[in-house]
Amino acid sequence: MAKKIAIANTKGGIGKTSTAIALTDGLRQKKKKTLLIDADPNSTSSTQVYRAVTDNVATLTDVLYDGLPAQDAIQHLEYGDIIPVDPELTLADTKIAADANRFYHLKDACDALEDMYDYIVIDCPPGNGVILGNVLSYVDEVIIPITCDSFGLQCLDSFKDIMDTYKKRINEKLHICGVLITMYEGRQALTRDLEENTIPEELKYLNTTLFNTRIRRSVRLKESQLFSMPVMEYAKNSTVALDYQAFTEEVIRRCKRK
Repeated sequence: MAKKIAIANTKGGIGKTSTAIALTDGLRQKKKKTLLIDADPNSTSSTQVYRAVTDNVATLTDVLYDGLPAQDAIQHLEYGDIIPVDPELTLADTKIAADANRFYHLKDACDALEDMYDYIVIDCPPGNGVILGNVLSYVDEVIIPITCDSFGLQCLDSFKDIMDTYKKRINEKLHICGVLITMYEGRQALTRDLEENTIPEELKYLNTTLFNTRIRRSVRLKESQLFSMPVMEYAKNSTVALDYQAFTEEVIRRCKRK
């Protein structure tokens, strides 16, 4: 039975996609059968890193709009299996009917994948719309990336409220696996202050913990996307690759405890 993990926060620009790609690749390197679902219409995972085809082929859009079985949209590529996204998904809030099935399309389409994979990782879009709703109705675990600044912490309270609603009404298994600090610069005074004071209070409200690993800021991460490679493939000995390796091991340990 696959462990289903969303990389999610309503805030953009805080490392969701980089984390989803790196975690998927890290799990694959650990010999775990892993699928990445790209649910972010920006399609960085699909087109920039995995180099998936999105024209005239099945994508997540067909899965959610037309009820296509999810396995029919899987592409088996160099860095692993992916269900890619195309720009049409930006219209989801109006294209997906506001009926009793509105938040169950992803779950219904992916049920047949449960025994095909050890992990299913979903790269979520920013904001709070029907796509996030479908993801939260389906997954077991949510990993919340944040940056250690006021910008990165702005939406944590509201995101907790969103999750609580889905857990109460739709998906009682929904659980925050942990909060991950990305783009980390530990020597900054603001970073230290937030780590010591603000973040612990937020974690109490979220009823979760920080991952021990901090993902350090590194130019290698941006370079890896330019060269269409996961960072652990592009620069496996870089600080950011080593951080994501350690993070992957933490995720595996946390999921085993569940």
